[in-house]
Amino acid sequence: MEVEMRAELYEFLLENKYCHGIMFKKSMETFVEHYNMVGLVEEESLMRAFQRWRKMMKEEKNR
Repeated sequence: MEVEMRAELYEFLLENKYCHGIMFKKSMETFVEHYNMVGLVEEESLMRAFQRWRKMMKEEKNR
């Protein structure tokens, strides 16, 4: 997945969660459907990458 698309996905997930109260899983499904990636990428893989990124951001913030 391209860096720009990954950044857009992460921004989409965070905005939906904290501004609209939409769960990450539902937002992930919506994003994948919007970009016609159903069957091309595993949502679980994207979610794991997102969680790793969030953990890394939190650790950098706490330094």
